[in-house]
Amino acid sequence: MIKKYGYVSDLTFHSEAPILSVSPLMDLIAQRMSASLTEIWQEPVHYEPLDLKVGHDPLTRKWGIAPFQITRRAESPFSANKYFSEAPLPTEQHISLLEEYEAALIELHSAAQKTRIH
Repeated sequence: MIKKYGYVSDLTFHSEAPILSVSPLMDLIAQRMSASLTEIWQEPVHYEPLDLKVGHDPLTRKWGIAPFQITRRAESPFSANKYFSEAPLPTEQHISLLEEYEAALIELHSAAQKTRIH
């Protein structure tokens, strides 16, 4: 009998890094949406990216595999920097991937800040 194991790891976490700010284009869209809706509603409206999700082509496998995703934690303000993540990995590998992602993102944003200053 052939057995295959699948994993789904669900985590909640907090980060001061801009976890969902991974694309200058998405940040631009969020800024434009904020400005437009602030004007339309005549009150401050602030948009930010809500989630990050990557997955495999579901037509390449008979049985699908969960995507890797990070979303804002439900019922938490953006300023709380609380997130939910799901991955088709053992929990230890999921945590390691999140830590690697956070460190790379901090480095990327730090380099971008230095470029703007010079």
